[in-house]
Amino acid sequence: MRRRNGFTLVELAVAGAVAGILLGAAVPALRKGYRRFESERAMTALLEWTAEARRLSVQQGATHRLSLDPATGAADLTVWVPGRGEFAAVSGRAGRARRLAPGLDVRAEEPAVLFYPDGSSTRNIWILYRAGERVGGVRMDPFSGEAGFDADS
Repeated sequence: MRRRNGFTLVELAVAGAVAGILLGAAVPALRKGYRRFESERAMTALLEWTAEARRLSVQQGATHRLSLDPATGAADLTVWVPGRGEFAAVSGRAGRARRLAPGLDVRAEEPAVLFYPDGSSTRNIWILYRAGERVGGVRMDPFSGEAGFDADS
């Protein structure tokens, strides 16, 4: 009796077909999971940006503005300079460039939120969309100046 080493071509073809079917079923689920992860990461980033702007306002005793450009998803943090009567870029780590993940669109009641030295802020809500479908939102509480996930998300 002859002893076989390895697999036959038919066995390899069957194993490859089964692997292909399993992979074909898994890819759409993985894509959907990744898009959801990106959306959640973007909402968490918005929460972090608002918390940082509020912290700087209270810490420095100055009004800060967090602006979000709907066209590019870029966020800009500026500080009110009373002597100049205008907002100026925040320097250091807090002034670094921020951007939402590509493919996410943001819509807002107002393009910016102001954070005041007493910890309060202006009211706003940022809604995130992907391909026209709402994926979440972040709402500002004007009294506490804190942000939270939008209940309608």
